[in-house]
Amino acid sequence: MPWFALHIRRVYNLAMIGEALLHKRINITLPEETLRLLDRVADKGDRSGLIDRTIKRYVEEIGRANLRRRLKDGYERHSARDLETAEAWFSLDEEASSANKR
Repeated sequence: MPWFALHIRRVYNLAMIGEALLHKRINITLPEETLRLLDRVADKGDRSGLIDRTIKRYVEEIGRANLRRRLKDGYERHSARDLETAEAWFSLDEEASSANKR
């Protein structure tokens, strides 16, 4: 084995040690069409970065959609109670306003 091959392998291994602390290498299987699309939109050498950003954005969007759904369900579930509360406060506000005008 030539000395430079050993050097290149050693440099690569040392470079990967620092990176391994922050990243994990995984193997995934994608349809060829998806891989072509990935290669078309990712900057050269940035497949992992694009996948990372895309997954984070997807999870964020799903989280927002779930929050909206839960809020809507809560609004619908408590709408009658909230209407009764608003009507009760409105009548009290009217009484207080009338008393202040006297």
